[in-house]
Amino acid sequence: MEGKNGIEEHMSTIMKQYESMRGRKRADHGKEFWDVIVITAGDEDQKEAFVAQIESKLSRNELPLDCPIHVVADPPGPKLGNGGSTFTSLQFLENEYKEDLYQKRVLLINAGGQSKRMPSTSVLGKISAPIPSGNHLYQMLDVKLATYLPLIPRMPNGVFICCADDFLVYNLGKEGFDEDWGFAKSGFTALAHPSSLVLGMKHGVYVVKSLDEVDTSLHIQQSDCMQVLQKPSLQAMETNGAILNSKKLKFPDGIVIKGSAAYTDSAFFFSMDVTAKFLKFLKVNSPITCEIDAYGDFLQALGPKATIEYTKHSPNVTTPTPSLIPTREKVFHLLKDTSIQLLLMNSSKFIHIGTTKEYIHHYCFHSQFQQEMSLRKDVFNRWTDEEDEDDEPVAKKKFKLSDVSTGCVMHCMLPQKSFVPENSILEYCRFDVPVHIGQNAIVSNCSFKKSMRVEKTNGLSMTDKKTNGDVSASNLPLKLPHNVFLHTVSMHQDNVTKYVTVLFRIDDDLKKAIPGSKAEQLPLLGATVEDFCKSCCIDIARILPSSNGINGKGEEIGPVSLWTLRLHPVTDSMTESLKLALQIHSALTKREKVEAVKERKLVSMDGLMRSKDVQDMLKFRNDLYHEIKLATSS
Repeated sequence: MEGKNGIEEHMSTIMKQYESMRGRKRADHGKEFWDVIVITAGDEDQKEAFVAQIESKLSRNELPLDCPIHVVADPPGPKLGNGGSTFTSLQFLENEYKEDLYQKRVLLINAGGQSKRMPSTSVLGKISAPIPSGNHLYQMLDVKLATYLPLIPRMPNGVFICCADDFLVYNLGKEGFDEDWGFAKSGFTALAHPSSLVLGMKHGVYVVKSLDEVDTSLHIQQSDCMQVLQKPSLQAMETNGAILNSKKLKFPDGIVIKGSAAYTDSAFFFSMDVTAKFLKFLKVNSPITCEIDAYGDFLQALGPKATIEYTKHSPNVTTPTPSLIPTREKVFHLLKDTSIQLLLMNSSKFIHIGTTKEYIHHYCFHSQFQQEMSLRKDVFNRWTDEEDEDDEPVAKKKFKLSDVSTGCVMHCMLPQKSFVPENSILEYCRFDVPVHIGQNAIVSNCSFKKSMRVEKTNGLSMTDKKTNGDVSASNLPLKLPHNVFLHTVSMHQDNVTKYVTVLFRIDDDLKKAIPGSKAEQLPLLGATVEDFCKSCCIDIARILPSSNGINGKGEEIGPVSLWTLRLHPVTDSMTESLKLALQIHSALTKREKVEAVKERKLVSMDGLMRSKDVQDMLKFRNDLYHEIKLATSS
């Protein structure tokens, strides 16, 4: 596994090992695995979505079979953060396993959250995000279960914590198998990865005890940690001795970091003595009523150089509560003298994929990463023959995605005349008509049935107006815009399933919040919210959350964002929903009007999260799965 392609070879071995474990019990595959898996969810609705998808994967033999998987939801109340979710999970595990818990190796995947930077994973969860690899189609859960397999034999009983929106690619090399290294039996052990200083400013950075003793030519090396910095400035890294001298940057497997480097964070482990300490703490301090970060609040308390100062800084806390600083201080004192050891993984790369831009970059352009993770562009799709009224039927042939496009297509059914450009992604979609996806786009969970008749109105380009809409939609390609995010969601309305196609630009900021009185100024779809309202012939009051804007006394009430504004019309079918979203985009682009929105109920992303119909969305995907599988197996 040495050499320039060591990471690719090592990851290929890991993924093949995981594939051999799917659908089999531990006794049958004979490999060490987790004793318990915990996946955290933001609330009970998200838990329902996770449980349903896990049960579906188990029914298809797409997971190892005899490892219990628990989904633990945060309790109602203030946002707890992944540290608070860890506390909730530990309390659940203690109730579930009693003293037996201390004899287990637990994988805890923090998968809660609203995924505002990657809305296609907001409803069904980032843990089920598709990965263009594997037999049929992997999901992020598969990647998480596979990635750490070589580390499990070196791990005592304890809890290993990771997140659900990143990849780790690495090579352990010869020393990874032959030398004596492993996770500490007491305290914390963290995985550390060589990174540029620019990347270090956005992540946690480890201060290694003695940089002079670091041998960056080794694939893996143990070291003590003096301190953990969170999103530090360059000066802070320099002052605290976290920067590797440029003369020492000789990493294995062709990894090159220009300039200086630092070791950054990803996943970490704590042993059962820490678990016992946490559970004792929770017996006195529950319930937790503030946002605790597993990385910022646990790790920054560790190491002999740790100070309490960080507990007073909360720029990344969503909603500071009165208990925030006192609780963080208590956690600091709880962990102050707890040891932390590092595993310096010099042949490794940590890759975050939790935003729309990252999603497109890594799946469409990052060829080295694609090779290292064995990713493909055409995964588990059915490309149908299309017969035009004036043409001869398309001859049956073995079809390749490269025949018509070079983008990433996953779990879709669409005609061969469709086109997906190299910088766009299509996932979980079913089109009866040829579709031409725009540049730099993500289209997710959308459907367009041939039976729908559409007009050329507002640039949908499906028929000629002179025909009064009588031409079948199958005659011309359905053209989707450039630079857009489209995602159809099922929702409950008065006990009936309805559909909403969420429409944003790839670079729209769903998190940006401004006063409700200035909502019309928010950028949206290359224009503004005010332009959106004019094109849709609606008053801005219709899209404001009921608790925002200006009240009768002229007092301002609360902030708004693209996440909370009611921008999305409700329809009766997936096809109608997609059609209306395209009409809105065309009208806004051309500064025209689309009357069809005026009489529709409008919902926000925030509202969709509360009224989503998980079972209907899963039914659509499962039906699509069986159609594709039937075609690919015949």
